Amino acid sequence: VWFQNRRAKWRKKENTKKGPGRPAHNAQPQTCSGEPMDPEEIKRREMDRVEKK
Repeated sequence: VWFQNRRAKWRKKENTKKGPGRPAHNAQPQTCSGEPMDPEEIKRREMDRVEKK
């Protein structure tokens, strides 16, 4: 159990490092209005995300 707690703390710290405005990895890509994005926009954002790493 202590291992899970330690890992959860570490994960939370890692996620906050990435800065504000970043969705979680499992978040569905959506625009602010909640409308699904077209495939081209998703690809473009994915490429931008990969380049930043």
